[in-house]
Amino acid sequence: MNSDSDEFLGLAQDEANHQVENCVEEPLEFAKVSGTSLACIARVEREGLPVIGNFRPIVRSDLALQDTVIKNEKWPVAVFSLVAWDAFSKAFRKLPRTRQIMYSKLTNRLLQTNSRNQRFYGTTGQCPGCGHPEETLAHDFTCPSEESSKAREESLGLYRESLENLAAPEAIIHHIMHGLTTWSKVEQVLLKKQIAPSIDGITAPPLTQAYNEQTRKIGWEAFLRGCIGLSWGEAYKAHYTDGNEEEAQCWLGDLIRATLDLSISLWYRQNGMIYGINYTEARNKELQMLHQKVTKEYESYEEDPFIILQVQSHLFDQKSIPQCLRQDRDSLACWLADVEEAKQVQRDF
Repeated sequence: MNSDSDEFLGLAQDEANHQVENCVEEPLEFAKVSGTSLACIARVEREGLPVIGNFRPIVRSDLALQDTVIKNEKWPVAVFSLVAWDAFSKAFRKLPRTRQIMYSKLTNRLLQTNSRNQRFYGTTGQCPGCGHPEETLAHDFTCPSEESSKAREESLGLYRESLENLAAPEAIIHHIMHGLTTWSKVEQVLLKKQIAPSIDGITAPPLTQAYNEQTRKIGWEAFLRGCIGLSWGEAYKAHYTDGNEEEAQCWLGDLIRATLDLSISLWYRQNGMIYGINYTEARNKELQMLHQKVTKEYESYEEDPFIILQVQSHLFDQKSIPQCLRQDRDSLACWLADVEEAKQVQRDF
């Protein structure tokens, strides 16, 4: 900020502190300074509450958050205002703490995938379903493997039932389902040219506008992470002619929660291919991975016995591979840890 801006903000702060109790204007949703000149009266509010004191860090924080979202989503600046952020915020606050953490990771693409595991742990980044070299969160939503496709169809079926339970108009459900299924099958370049299933070449009804904005500007991958266009609320109001803005915002919040539930279920199904979808399957998957690691260590030792010191060769000589693999999970994990320590001693030597 330049000196003129600092002077304006300073004057605005003094006036806000002096007049905030007598001001009867409707509250604003975001941090904002209202005024046209250095001598005007200003009122600063954030999320409907007056800001008293040093409000400049709050304004900067909101602007920085907006810039971060635009950068991460690779949106033009104008797209940010097309998303139902108020409905997202209200929906998020109604969630229990544990779900807030999970959905925050989802929204910010921080859920664990093989791509992230490769980045931080040096493991393979391949998709466990189709073998794609990079398993990202977006790929989890669109994996073409038979198992993933079947699980996705089941999840989308449950999602449709959820939207019906939320009293969503059938036309809106049809457009949302069409958009999600098309996005999961069509390349992004071609998707930009996709039109709404009931587009009108003369007029632009709210439903068509909602579909086109989500497809061409916001994105369906962002939709699955809670970035849902405001125009869906306009389409809802257009269907229920007696509906108002408050009802539309409430419905948008329900739509966002249902969509986040869908995305988490898709991620869990994909994650289950590696770690199992229940306790028993997870233990079996873990044991299978341990067997693979043990077999690989034996093969490495047969190729080069000097990967460990000779005095530690008993790790491989005492038991054959079949005998070693018959041990329980904890014994195998301890054996692998001993082998890794022995290999490190050899490297140090």
